[in-house]
Amino acid sequence: MNFLSRWQFDITRSKELKKQVSAIARDVLIKQREQMQQKLMLSLDAEKKRLFVEYMKHVDVIQQDMVEFSAEAAQSLTEVMYKMIDESLRLKGKRLRELAERRKNGEISDDDYDEEYERTMRWSKTSRDNVEAKVALILEKQARAFEKTIELFKTEHGI
Repeated sequence: MNFLSRWQFDITRSKELKKQVSAIARDVLIKQREQMQQKLMLSLDAEKKRLFVEYMKHVDVIQQDMVEFSAEAAQSLTEVMYKMIDESLRLKGKRLRELAERRKNGEISDDDYDEEYERTMRWSKTSRDNVEAKVALILEKQARAFEKTIELFKTEHGI
């Protein structure tokens, strides 16, 4: 091969090598980009999973707080009911003592005493029963509202 032929061959070979190297480099870059995308997707999936686990823990805490609040509210209402019943019993005792004192002093007859005694007993029981029924109704409504809240919470948060 003479100098010009060799030179022509080297130029052609150089161009061909550049094409091959460019193709290889392009393939390597595409492969690297795909690997980076895969790693990014995996890290995003891992991050999503981590966030979901953190979210579920947060949801559990919220639900536990709701249950505790509901239980505390029920306990508080029950305590209020007992206080109101105790007050009703105290008033009944006071009324009966007053009636007995008035009968003893001759201010009311035995028949009036008996009638007022029965009325006091009846109204005292009615009062206590009403208090108990109202607290039971409130607790029932609270339980229904709590159930609806939990269902809404589950629906909104896809649990």
